[in-house]
Amino acid sequence: MRKIITISGNCGSGKSTVSSLVADKLKYKCYVMGDVMRKLAAEHNMDIVTFQEKIKNTKEFDHKVDNMIIELGKSNEEIVFVSRTAWHFIPDSFKVYLYVDEDEAAKRIYNDSVRINEKKYESIEEAKEFTIRRNKLEYDRYNKVYGIDVTNFNNYDLVINTSNMEIEEVLNEIVEKYNEKLKNGMA
Repeated sequence: MRKIITISGNCGSGKSTVSSLVADKLKYKCYVMGDVMRKLAAEHNMDIVTFQEKIKNTKEFDHKVDNMIIELGKSNEEIVFVSRTAWHFIPDSFKVYLYVDEDEAAKRIYNDSVRINEKKYESIEEAKEFTIRRNKLEYDRYNKVYGIDVTNFNNYDLVINTSNMEIEEVLNEIVEKYNEKLKNGMA
């Protein structure tokens, strides 16, 4: 039985934070594909948004990350992926989508000091403009490159609005629903 969880969602929804907690709790490996993209952006001396704007008309960098997901997904490892598209490349994974309202996302991103290759925002409003722009860029890019709507809740096994939830609540809900799926023969 394959044991892979794919976690997707909009900016600031808690994907990276909760995925590492889920992986720790289940003793799975965790791969954050956004960090891979941020490192690629840094290699090109760009912040993540500028990099995404530059690559929106090319598939080269997306395919680099996609191929990593596909290869890792073929292994027998127990994995948690944080990726907007991993659910698409590993369709028999347990697919989770986290979303957060734009105001809460902006607050979280403004107060987050550990984001790789992202500038520190001057205000919550600037962080909000960033999240709206980045979410649109990603939605448009994945729609164009793959013909998929990463925001369509029907693509996922579990959808959680994290706007008013503590991270422990999100963690517990994911683990509980995942274990229920495993008991019922998922994967």
